[in-house]
Amino acid sequence: HVLVNDAYSRVCGVPAGEIMGTRFRPDIVPEDLPRLNTYYASFTPEHPSGTIQYRIILPDGHTRWLEWNDRALFDNDRNITEYQSVGRDITDKKKFEQELIESEAKFRELVGLLPQVVFETDLEGRLVFVNQHAFEAFGYDSDILDHMNSVFEFIIPEDREKARKNFELVIRGTKVEGSEYSAARSDGTIIRTMVYATPIARENRVIGYGVSS
Repeated sequence: HVLVNDAYSRVCGVPAGEIMGTRFRPDIVPEDLPRLNTYYASFTPEHPSGTIQYRIILPDGHTRWLEWNDRALFDNDRNITEYQSVGRDITDKKKFEQELIESEAKFRELVGLLPQVVFETDLEGRLVFVNQHAFEAFGYDSDILDHMNSVFEFIIPEDREKARKNFELVIRGTKVEGSEYSAARSDGTIIRTMVYATPIARENRVIGYGVSS
């Protein structure tokens, strides 16, 4: 290390004076080491930069998540002579993401027990979640998530344009009351269903629809 700032010293829990002039590397969580080694081995003059996230173990035993943006400098013989790295502690961000995942898992577990059709799609209308009652009501199994191109395929052709327009209104933030469509079950029978759609947002960006019927 030829340059170390105070922030790096604090994150690693090691005085800067003990890092400067050494080949210091913090204690990496063992599960992250193979990925980290592969990452650094991938640098070439044609691909000199990258970003990686990994965990370190502090001297007090606590674990922190770091994100690094690295650039390798090469000599005329294509040998790496220096790394320039800018990092940040993303532990709180990772904790929030994990809590969100756990919260969504609990939510979906509860939704799975509801006696009504509930599903989620991405912005293109591809199904990303379907509760058990929806499978039973439409006569499909979980394989439908792998080969159904769009939720609009459930809706009969005569109602699809209306459904698409209403979903676009929801994405733009327009309040749309329940809309009635005719939909086809797996055996071809047609049922009338009242659909309520709401946008799903992550970090202030709409990523899909939540739908109940």
